[in-house]
Amino acid sequence: MNTIRATVLGLHDLGVELCAAVHGDASFELVAVADTEKSLAESLADRYGAQAFDDYRSAIVEPDPHVVFFAIPPYQRVEYLKLAASRALGVYVTGPALTSLEGCVEYSRMFASADVPLCVFRYWQNEPAYRRLREPESWAGRLFSANVNVISPGRDLQGWRGDSVRSGGGALMYGAYDQVDSLVSIFGMPEEVYTVLSTVASVEETRPYDTEDAATLLMRFSKDRVATVNCRRIGSEYYWRYRLHGTLATALLTPEEMVVSDVEGRAPVSSRVKTRNRFVCSVAGFSAALTSGAKMASAIGDHLKTMAVIKTGYLSAKTGQPESPSRLYTMETGLEVGEASS
Repeated sequence: MNTIRATVLGLHDLGVELCAAVHGDASFELVAVADTEKSLAESLADRYGAQAFDDYRSAIVEPDPHVVFFAIPPYQRVEYLKLAASRALGVYVTGPALTSLEGCVEYSRMFASADVPLCVFRYWQNEPAYRRLREPESWAGRLFSANVNVISPGRDLQGWRGDSVRSGGGALMYGAYDQVDSLVSIFGMPEEVYTVLSTVASVEETRPYDTEDAATLLMRFSKDRVATVNCRRIGSEYYWRYRLHGTLATALLTPEEMVVSDVEGRAPVSSRVKTRNRFVCSVAGFSAALTSGAKMASAIGDHLKTMAVIKTGYLSAKTGQPESPSRLYTMETGLEVGEASS
């Protein structure tokens, strides 16, 4: 496969940025873009020399792509993922991949059976400024805690993001997904999680949505390690601060940089975020795996534990008690925590 023919589905939110990253990667030929708002699809198609579609099924079939990039909302993906798998097309999706752990397990198995990749965008793993997160114990020593605070936009809550049936969750599911995913990847599966969910509106107000505006997730890992994630869906912009504490050093991560300060008091080491399009490095990794046949980084199976933690978090909010994500993970996947998923 020389040039990889690609289709992008969904041009709102992250779709425009994803199109630019795909078009800018020399391994891909952007052959089609699709959105139900046809004028938007036509505008981007003109910019990139692609075909425009207002029907996602046609955009998967007619241009005869090799891979499909999904930026449509997770609840809309099911039938189109099934179509892509039936045509043996590789797929790349923004995270979370689907609205439920059950769905992720089903489609992980479906794409494994079709022998084609289903890759999930993972910003923290691909952005060069954060690469030290891949092996944190080499510079941080024994990790013992993390604290994350996320401010997530509160817009569009009258749409699918505010509908628990379509979205599967609110601030925890969407605002803090990347941060929870990184914590699970770094620390492993928590032994217990405890979650409190709340809304910003007072009880007297009528809310046009039924998903949570605020979430606090406490994760207790083995060896007395803990992490907390606080997410508030109130701002107009997305912003986060992430502290990772180890016996040798502490790291502070923000959307602008990663700063590592060691316990000896030496000058902090800062790695600035220079990649302005968040998808560029991830898309490059996807294309490299496709062309080389190497193991796909951030395949959907790598996200099952993250989805199990989030689902257990919602369960804990209902029961008011700490809950075990390992137990739920094994029940849903049939795997023990230490086993590799498909």
